[in-house]
Amino acid sequence: MQQVDVIVLGAGIVGVSTAVHLRQRGLQVALIDRRHPGEETSHGNAGLIARNGFCPARFSNRAADLADIAIKQSTAVHYDLGAVFRMIPWFRRFAQHSGAQGIQRYARTMAPLRALAVKEHRALSAVSNGERFYRKSGWLQVYRSEASFRADERERHYARIFGVDYRELSGGDVNTVEPGLKADTLLGVFWPESESVTNPSGVVEALWRYFIQEGGLYFSGEASALEQRRSGWRISTPRKELTAKQAVVALGPWSADLASGLGDRFPLA
Repeated sequence: MQQVDVIVLGAGIVGVSTAVHLRQRGLQVALIDRRHPGEETSHGNAGLIARNGFCPARFSNRAADLADIAIKQSTAVHYDLGAVFRMIPWFRRFAQHSGAQGIQRYARTMAPLRALAVKEHRALSAVSNGERFYRKSGWLQVYRSEASFRADERERHYARIFGVDYRELSGGDVNTVEPGLKADTLLGVFWPESESVTNPSGVVEALWRYFIQEGGLYFSGEASALEQRRSGWRISTPRKELTAKQAVVALGPWSADLASGLGDRFPLA
């Protein structure tokens, strides 16, 4: 048995970044995942570090969009019918918080986090030799119609409130950012402060190697083996049994499953 200060469950970008920050603060940290770091959700994501994103995702109430979703022709939503029925309580809560006040609360909560995202990525990439994966080329959003462009005005409204730079583009202006588009009838918004990465799992791998070099511990194991004890937490892995006073759950879409078994229920879907 080995005692550490913190057990971090989940070795995606959130778990590894958390483990790195805790280690930088002098804590003994054990990072645990069932697979190699960066091989789950953090392997296949879009790799976008957005400076916008002040408004939450919203479901369309247009009949044509709902029809496409129903017959599984939508590029935005895919569903399993059984999951939809299980998630009815979640959908109700989503609807309750999707009004103007809910969006405002979300925007004010997310703004300081968004402000730190690019800065923290740069800091971590500098120490982990991960800078080669980053592209500082901004992010171009393209709209096929005036209506879809206007529908996103709320996002630009909050960008102005929080001082985030953007440029509205039309036709030829879009081509100055992306020459490969036939953009005569298109509208666009360019976010120059956003960045992206060419290899999301490579970023996680670089951070993980830095974490190990700095004295962090990594074990392959199942997060479901976590047990709560009076003095803290215990988890058994094939190599070692670990105890800690604190545990961090960074399991992405699997976080709610573990948390509910420990008596904590969060509205995750």
